[in-house]
Amino acid sequence: MEVITKAGIRLEVFKVNSPVQIVVAGPEALKERIVFWSFHGSKLIEPSIELVFTLGAKPTLGELTLSTSSWAFADDLAASGIREALTATKGPCVFSAELMPVSFVQRNGFRAGQLASYHRLVLATEQGPVNLSVRNVTI
Repeated sequence: MEVITKAGIRLEVFKVNSPVQIVVAGPEALKERIVFWSFHGSKLIEPSIELVFTLGAKPTLGELTLSTSSWAFADDLAASGIREALTATKGPCVFSAELMPVSFVQRNGFRAGQLASYHRLVLATEQGPVNLSVRNVTI
């Protein structure tokens, strides 16, 4: 996965199936809100989620931010217990992060019969792995 740091440096952080440790400072590093949009008379509502973290092996690279407006990610996050884990530790929380490839054949719509694929973010905590949908994510 390629990321761009705040200093504009492009980095390859990790590849599929190569877990890395990320450090989340605490519950304040996870920001969740609902955004209301108006576009040509249509009203839209979407989640806005940001998770600020550092890489366990390279904390000197600074903070990275995972940003998404994915409803699937918001739903997975709410059910995951990650916020509770961050609150319970009362300090930095270490997760193992891995991208898991997912593929399926579209069943309907204009892409029916075509292969679709994306990656799910898997964060492992002491309680076990947590799958998070990451279709619309920016880091």
